[in-house]
Amino acid sequence: MRFLFVGSQVLPPASFPRSVALPQLPLAHSFIHWPPVGDLNPISSRPCWAYTTVRTIPVNPRRVHRLVRPSVRQQIMKIIAAFLGLLVLTSCATHSPQQAFLDKLGTLPSSGDFHTDEAVASCSTELPTIISLTERDLRLWMHRHGEKDEEPDIYPIAALLNGLCQQETNREYFATHFPEIRYPDLKTFCAALLFNQNQRTPAIIEHLHTIIVAGDPDDNLRDMTGPEWETFKNQVRKAAESGPRD
Repeated sequence: MRFLFVGSQVLPPASFPRSVALPQLPLAHSFIHWPPVGDLNPISSRPCWAYTTVRTIPVNPRRVHRLVRPSVRQQIMKIIAAFLGLLVLTSCATHSPQQAFLDKLGTLPSSGDFHTDEAVASCSTELPTIISLTERDLRLWMHRHGEKDEEPDIYPIAALLNGLCQQETNREYFATHFPEIRYPDLKTFCAALLFNQNQRTPAIIEHLHTIIVAGDPDDNLRDMTGPEWETFKNQVRKAAESGPRD
């Protein structure tokens, strides 16, 4: 590339015969030409260079392609493919039913610690979405709202579940589809909630009894049942020994 700085002075006529003498040309004080090609004499000795276009060296694309080793090209293509795939997955996840439900959950009107009856009723069609929620869905929602460093909190969903399970049809739905609940903490809360409301299916009793026998390292179930923990624990053990009711 050549950068030409042209001044206001002019060169005297070239020392050629009159028939081929060139008109007066501007004087170039300095120039930069990189990479250097051709004659390296000062441009003042070659006035026609002031009108010379930049010389280019043709490049063979195949030769350049061979400069990059095949293994490196493959790694680059894998990185690009992974990046594009991540963009597609993120876009799909952002517009998923789970994210739409969590967005809706954040706007529901509440009365005290619980949602209003109208808010609960508006979510009666969201039961399949609730049981399909995962921890990843909650973390993605929190990341979208600038809370990526926090741990997922199921309390808003648990409060909604408490309202939904006041309806018998909703209790029956959650009891029937209990094995399909994907988020472990939400599954445990739903099991305790349904057990206390006499929806004691074999899957629910087995889930609670397994936690009680093995011991809950995070004491989530104990926190969910509160001061009724000992009574709740004895009822689960009794139900497991006598056999679950369908």
